[in-house]
Amino acid sequence: KDELRHARQIKSVTMKQAEWEQLILCYLQEKGYKDAEQAFQRSCHLDDEEMALTDRLSAYKGVVEQLVSHFNVESEPSVYAESFERLSTWVDNALDMYRGELSRVLYPVFLHCYLRLVANDATPLAKNLLTKYKQRLCDIAGGLSRSRAEALQALQGVVIRQHLETNQFAKQASSMKTTIRMSSYAHGLLMQFLCSSPRMLQLAGIINEHINLEVTEGPPQPVVEEPELGEAEADDFSNPMGLEDADVAFTNQQPVHLGLLKGNVEDQAFDKEAASQAPPPLPPQEQGSDAEGDADEEEGDAEKKKKKKLDPETERKLAAAEEKKRIQETRERVDPQPWVPQWLDTQLEQSWLTDIANRAPVAPASLPSCCLFTFVNARQSLNCATFSSNVTKLVAGFADSSVRLYDLTGQQEQQRQQRRQARVARGEGAPGVASDMQIDQEGAMAPGGTWGSGQQGAGQVHIDPDEDDEDDRPAGVTYLYGHTAPVYAVDMSHDSRLLLSGSGDGNVRLWSSEMGVGLAAFRGHMLPVWDVAAAPLGYHFASASADRTARVWATDNVCTLRIFAGHQADVDVVRWHPNCHYVATASSDRSVRLWDVGTGGCVRFLLGLRAAPTCMEISPDGRQVAAGGEDGSICVWDLGTSKRVAHLAGHTGPVWSLAYSKGDGALLASGGADETVQLWSTSGAAGINPPTTSGTATTSTPSAPAPQATDAQAGSTAQQGNADGALGASVGSTAVPAAAPRVVAHHAPLSKHHTKSSSVTRLQFSNRNLLLAAGSFRKSGK
Repeated sequence: KDELRHARQIKSVTMKQAEWEQLILCYLQEKGYKDAEQAFQRSCHLDDEEMALTDRLSAYKGVVEQLVSHFNVESEPSVYAESFERLSTWVDNALDMYRGELSRVLYPVFLHCYLRLVANDATPLAKNLLTKYKQRLCDIAGGLSRSRAEALQALQGVVIRQHLETNQFAKQASSMKTTIRMSSYAHGLLMQFLCSSPRMLQLAGIINEHINLEVTEGPPQPVVEEPELGEAEADDFSNPMGLEDADVAFTNQQPVHLGLLKGNVEDQAFDKEAASQAPPPLPPQEQGSDAEGDADEEEGDAEKKKKKKLDPETERKLAAAEEKKRIQETRERVDPQPWVPQWLDTQLEQSWLTDIANRAPVAPASLPSCCLFTFVNARQSLNCATFSSNVTKLVAGFADSSVRLYDLTGQQEQQRQQRRQARVARGEGAPGVASDMQIDQEGAMAPGGTWGSGQQGAGQVHIDPDEDDEDDRPAGVTYLYGHTAPVYAVDMSHDSRLLLSGSGDGNVRLWSSEMGVGLAAFRGHMLPVWDVAAAPLGYHFASASADRTARVWATDNVCTLRIFAGHQADVDVVRWHPNCHYVATASSDRSVRLWDVGTGGCVRFLLGLRAAPTCMEISPDGRQVAAGGEDGSICVWDLGTSKRVAHLAGHTGPVWSLAYSKGDGALLASGGADETVQLWSTSGAAGINPPTTSGTATTSTPSAPAPQATDAQAGSTAQQGNADGALGASVGSTAVPAAAPRVVAHHAPLSKHHTKSSSVTRLQFSNRNLLLAAGSFRKSGK
């Protein structure tokens, strides 16, 4: 029996082999390869029984036609374009109840048809197909039309076969598999259409390889438009990196310690304030007398106390809850790593404690004041700016490769006047006389806190040509030269003694803000450095570059300490976590990552950005991170759960800066190219006044105002290509009128204020919660 069963198996295999030989023979006959057909017949040695299979193979005629059509694709790549047009027409003519489900197949099929046309050197056909169906594909995307348009725009850059291996978007699309849900009847209609013609075999292969069709029972479900990018059900590029969902989930499940450092300055100030508010202990005598005097009252209220007294089980639960809360609060503070300093300078620490004690409480009910510093004649040249922690210096980077350090205290102007008076006493020269003490130099500072435009006029100081070069420079401005390309990023150390700058030359330079000289150059990036960030404590700093990496450095070592690699596009922004244990990066691949400084590994992978990021900020408690994009939106994530908790839309242009208020981070400020500063609530609060929706910040009038450049002067100078960087300051109040209390939801808009005509390049809260802003002025109508 076993031998008979084995013989039948061999016969079955032989018969299948014979069928395949007949299929190949039919294929050669269909193609007209006579010589190959005769040679194949001689090599196969078909017997009479096998030749009798010819009639039985008539059912495989369709398969043969499909094989012929498949092998004709290399010589006729137009099959992809023709088959997609037929599919699009068929979907348009489908019943309304099925058209919504069937239309979701069009975009992924079109994407792979385009890539296969490029792979077969049929770029003109691919371009024509993209031009014809681009608008149609964006229309059926619904809420994802913007991201769909961006994806199709990126697809236009894939024009030659080599781009399929080098273009990141093409690589992601080739390896991606889309999941589409549809009803069983719609699925049957689609399969029937794909089998209706041999020339539809290519589309069937694309769907089988790159689309996962989830068939559901019952009537067709209405197609729900996805309101935001990043949802798992979206048939778009929710994962811009092309990573598997399992990889992202594994990364986001790694443990992170987001608590603040033990013994941080904020906790010290809180403990100090709590100790000062606690009632002093009573002396023993007073304690005894008070006890005797209260004895009668206690006896009279005995019955009430018995009623209010809780049962032992409830008391035990409350005590356990209090103990758990105390332990939880203790666990939220982490021990500093070896690279984080254990102590601060005593004078600096005392200064911080004083600022915290005098900090203005800000909340949705009490909005902060804002001070805007405007750079005149720097519309096309100002790239970045930042303030020192003690608000005594303002640093700006310009397109002429210079870093400029502005003194906001006016001490340099006083020192200049003292030097001039000393020269007059020595008989070395006499200065001119001016009523308002303006300087006849571009970017000079006036006593009232306003930087002049450098225009000649009456009542100005004329510099003596015999004076030294130091006095020839504008007062209160230190020019730092060393970079050979535009400066794109600046930042200051925690004690404001050191200054960092990143440039298009790929270098990060370290400067002394006190001496105004360069200290070191850090070389390691191969492409422009887009951002630099100093650690909240210590002398480490991070840099982000167009070479798709972020690096960690130390001021006492020119070698890189850590390299964070993994982004698939430029790393645009980098920020430190408040506990100095992590570094966050935002990239043009529309993802945000959190890196462990100790291990160098990625511990969080955050998705949801619709456009390339332009700014980023981590909340003071280290629990959330916010990122602004080129599309004017702001995304907020919870670092613990890796979930996006808010998507804020209010700006009409790129968001260039974000800032959390100091302390509890109750407010989030945003500013950008639309010349507005907007305030957002980060937590619900009771007793809130209604927000102000628009308006211009009120400008205070100083007691001795200094002349400023007029709009015409600033506009004419900017048109001539000058980048003077003249600076002015105005203080505005964001107070809102009193109204009935209400509850503000999480991340709700509070107020929106327009500058007079200045884009907002930098926002930063001081230690006392004064909102500082810096930007370049442009003439109205330009």
